[in-house]
Amino acid sequence: MDSRRRQPRGAPRDGHDGHDGRASVRGAVRGKRGGAEGGRGAGGGARDGCGGGGASGARGGGFTLLEALAATLVLSIGIMGVAAMQARSLRIGQDAYARAQAVHIARDFFERLRANPDGYRETAAYNAVDTEDAGGAPPDSGCAKAASGCTARQMAGQDVREWMGRFINVDGLDGDGFRAALPGGRGRVSRAPGGNEFTVVISWAEGIPAAGDGPGLPAAAPAVTLRARLE
Repeated sequence: MDSRRRQPRGAPRDGHDGHDGRASVRGAVRGKRGGAEGGRGAGGGARDGCGGGGASGARGGGFTLLEALAATLVLSIGIMGVAAMQARSLRIGQDAYARAQAVHIARDFFERLRANPDGYRETAAYNAVDTEDAGGAPPDSGCAKAASGCTARQMAGQDVREWMGRFINVDGLDGDGFRAALPGGRGRVSRAPGGNEFTVVISWAEGIPAAGDGPGLPAAAPAVTLRARLE
């Protein structure tokens, strides 16, 4: 019988082989631990990277909001500028319309004078006319509808009455039945002493004509003045 103990099958044949196996196992374990630590480090880096990206995104969103507010402010200023220009244009247009109306009304009075020369030569009906006169317009003589027609004096009274009707409610119309030709308009006619030179002054208040407009002008009202010498 062999005095040496038989070694089990698969066992290392000498002591060096056993030590080498255990070293290999330890190396594998250490490798796994190192890989895990590396993974944790990589994950931390990833988290750090994500955190940095989130902060950058928040800052970007803040800048975008500021840019939107600035654009809105610039747009608002532009809109207000355009509105101011339109308002000024409308006012200029209204003033031009009012001046055209005033010139037309003044010329209408001179046409009435030329159509009734005996009226201004023989009477003083045309000499001093003011639409804000407390006495108001001359009464309606009714001669325009009469078969016999109007005399020079009667025609002068009718001319003044109809002309004043452009500014004041001479017919006693109610509500919206009367509308002045000019807002707050006033008409005045004067005659130079000892001659046939007439001056017509038409003034008005700035604004849009509305129902019920009548006398009453501000201190610095715009006006149109026409003069003519008749034979």
